[in-house]
Amino acid sequence: MQFKKITAADKRNIKRKIFFLVFIISPLENKKIKTLNLNRFTCALKITEYSKNL
Repeated sequence: MQFKKITAADKRNIKRKIFFLVFIISPLENKKIKTLNLNRFTCALKITEYSKNL
């Protein structure tokens, strides 16, 4: 498999998607929000680390 080179625009798009996933899509139940946001935050961190390595 061949990977295309990631451009600055691609990175911006990735960041926008991560932002959307982390901050905008959040459940309405207050009990779940805290743990889910933590999980999303760590997930976003992992994704950003991964995208930096590409």
